[in-house]
Amino acid sequence: MIPEVKPIVGLFLAVVLALTTTGAFAAFESEFPRADGESVPVKVYQSNSEPCPPIMVISHSIIGSMNSLSNIAEAAEQAGYRVIVMDHTESGMEVFREIAEGENPRGNFSEAVSSEDRHRKRFLDLDAVWKKATRSCEPPFTVLVGQSMGAQTTMMEAGAVARIGRFGADRFDAYVALSPQGVGTHFEENAWRNVNKPVLMITGTKDNGEDGAYENRLTAFEGLPPGSKRIVVIDNASSRDISGHGANSVRDLIPQVVMEFLDNVRNKKMGQPKLHTGVTVSDK
Repeated sequence: MIPEVKPIVGLFLAVVLALTTTGAFAAFESEFPRADGESVPVKVYQSNSEPCPPIMVISHSIIGSMNSLSNIAEAAEQAGYRVIVMDHTESGMEVFREIAEGENPRGNFSEAVSSEDRHRKRFLDLDAVWKKATRSCEPPFTVLVGQSMGAQTTMMEAGAVARIGRFGADRFDAYVALSPQGVGTHFEENAWRNVNKPVLMITGTKDNGEDGAYENRLTAFEGLPPGSKRIVVIDNASSRDISGHGANSVRDLIPQVVMEFLDNVRNKKMGQPKLHTGVTVSDK
């Protein structure tokens, strides 16, 4: 007997729908209201059905979006986190295009990432996300992750004082800064002396920035007080690699490094890091 087509098609569609809505990376987009009447667009990853899971918030670079650092977001989601990626509307490719097409791209870029107004709006975004994420319960663990300009947002929240001031409130249990800024354009020496929570910093030997070669980024780690602090340097990794848009080997490696560190922090034991070829790890 030949089976009816409609029931089979219906079953097939039901299976596809189930896979796409309850798969490993169940992300959806939303908006959270800000205190100034605006809203912050977000992308939320959560396949964990727990009502009060650990929270990871991600802050992207000047050219990023809510789709940035998806490698870290997906790994954290698999580990049971609710991940919220902010889409800072004062950043993004459109803003970067305006900078690049101006008469002084380098100067325009430096001015954009140093803008007090842009950073204040980033913290309005962060305030909105924190309020939403902690409204119904107190999460068992929270972490803020940022890359490039987002790393500055992250470290300012953690307690670092930038040249434009400090807008954060140190609300998270741990912090992850990818391509952090060192002493120079954005931070003075000793800017990080009051950062007491666990911090992971990640850079690469080709991760050049506004203030020079990657060695400048190391001064941020040097400025941190001791206690659950780690820096990871990846051989030949550029800023693009660190952001997750370059070499696949780096894209795959970084979530492993991040989740290992967070597991150590949550277990209150900074164990010896796993050994990876071409990776240097320093703790204090």
